[in-house]
Amino acid sequence: KIDTNSETNVKNLFVAGEASGGLHGRNRLMGNSLLDLMVFGKRSGLTAAARATSVKQGTLTINHVRKFRAEAKKHGNASGVISPMILPAYTRKVS
Repeated sequence: KIDTNSETNVKNLFVAGEASGGLHGRNRLMGNSLLDLMVFGKRSGLTAAARATSVKQGTLTINHVRKFRAEAKKHGNASGVISPMILPAYTRKVS
């Protein structure tokens, strides 16, 4: 579910444009996606910016990766590879 400010039912997760399915869903009218993105992108951006001041930041770890791999193995995926899986490069050193 997505509300009028483009917030999903996952707290603090916003979507806009084609990522949200758009106003017309699969039956997108040619040329409408840009206007859709501009209107709802602005609404979601303004709401997210206002919300960002009250969001508590947690400690960054890679424990979620370990938990994900353990859960995948528990359900029969011994290789631990499930695609697509996007992970930030936490181990990369920045100088």
